[in-house]
Amino acid sequence: MEAESISSSSSGSGTTATAQKMTATTTATSSDRLVYATMQKGFETMVVQTGAGLILGGLAGIVLARGGKGLAARKAMVGLGAGIGLGSSWTRTSMDLETLLQQQPK
Repeated sequence: MEAESISSSSSGSGTTATAQKMTATTTATSSDRLVYATMQKGFETMVVQTGAGLILGGLAGIVLARGGKGLAARKAMVGLGAGIGLGSSWTRTSMDLETLLQQQPK
């Protein structure tokens, strides 16, 4: 790497080409890190919101399906709550990724 930069520094156009390569590499690396950070934050949000959906769905199942034969209804409400939590967090993560990728220079 040093040999390339030393040899390219002796010629004027080589310096520009090396700088452009380094800038392109830095941009790609930083955009990769931004996407990774956005996905990581999204996965954390998914865990929290899915857990909250499970809890709220379970509580709704206890309140709304009181009879002894309401086990299937309780399970359905828990599943619905978890699905709503997971779906809403994935939608938010997807919107964040779209916004991030639209802001990147092309």
